[in-house]
Amino acid sequence: MKLRDLSEGQKFKFANGNNKLYEKTSNNGDIATYNSCLCIDDLLPEERRGLMIIASWKYKRMDKYADVILV
Repeated sequence: MKLRDLSEGQKFKFANGNNKLYEKTSNNGDIATYNSCLCIDDLLPEERRGLMIIASWKYKRMDKYADVILV
């Protein structure tokens, strides 16, 4: 499955990645070659529970054609 096929909010791991859990946060369609994702494993406990705002630099641009595994 490709990252572009997931909907926003779905959690996944990269097929050839580092086994970290990510969440797709935006879908840029055909406008760009990337989608914005957030690495759940890199968040602080306060950010995971929603008690702290997640800094914008924690969102990463990922290749929308990357192979992913749905979690």
